[in-house]
Amino acid sequence: EAIDTNLVVTKQLVYNNELWNAVDATFYVALYDDAALTNRVSEIQPIVFQNMNTSSTTFEKLEVGKTYYVAETSADGVVLNNVGGALATGEMFSVDFYNDNVVTIAKGDGTQTVYFRNLFAELPTEYYREGELTVTKQMLGADGEAKTSKKTFYAGIFADASFTTLSKDVSQNIVKLALGGTSSVSDIVKVAVPEGGSTTVYVTEVDKDGKPVAGAASFQYDVTVDNTAVTLSEETLKGSVVITNQERETESETEEEFEEAGTESDETVPATTKSVKTGDDTPILLYVGLLLAAALLLILALVLKRKKRN
Repeated sequence: EAIDTNLVVTKQLVYNNELWNAVDATFYVALYDDAALTNRVSEIQPIVFQNMNTSSTTFEKLEVGKTYYVAETSADGVVLNNVGGALATGEMFSVDFYNDNVVTIAKGDGTQTVYFRNLFAELPTEYYREGELTVTKQMLGADGEAKTSKKTFYAGIFADASFTTLSKDVSQNIVKLALGGTSSVSDIVKVAVPEGGSTTVYVTEVDKDGKPVAGAASFQYDVTVDNTAVTLSEETLKGSVVITNQERETESETEEEFEEAGTESDETVPATTKSVKTGDDTPILLYVGLLLAAALLLILALVLKRKKRN
């Protein structure tokens, strides 16, 4: 009975008891209904590794109650379980199942899994260890305290200290960091570390296109990076970097602080100096006095004239 009961076959690449990533490699597996692996009952399916040390393939809608045997094969179906295999570059490997290569499909179990690994006698060409770089973004207010934000920022992982060439040795060289209403968020970047060597990457804040924001007039935060250069090796496979964005003081905030603190000039300047002039300050009373005096003299002259006539 064919139902939605699947079998996942998962494989790992191992050298010297450590997991190693393959840059680009394809292996094959198939299902058989006998322990001798002579009667194949499935298609030959690829397990693809691209910068990975663990990969899987899924056999779908298997028969409930039926027992299947898993075998690693060559592309043309030659079983490798007991004899092992070789890469195109010549490195030999053996096939090792963690528990067993047999599984009976049980009704209602949904998905079942079989795990196995390839054990290499020598490290294949272009296989590498996988380091982890944790990139953290944190947001501070102008007062230096943690501040929540819904904004999205980006970190660039570069191959050079001048931040001109994005690294090709990482799982992602432009890291999206969405705060989503928090004050801090982190993401993990996988870093390729060669055998016996090391990998150094350089980290800074960038825009979504990978252009550094340092010095950009449109970027409204002060940016600090606690560790712009990170080196990972076989001995140190984990590293971290923290990028901090702090808001700048706005003009209105500065004025408010100025008003709250007060200044010596505010206390000593007379209130009259703050009034607004609304007209001419010419001495009007002087002119009025002169006009009154002239009028009195005119009246006095008229009185004297009448007396002479009389």
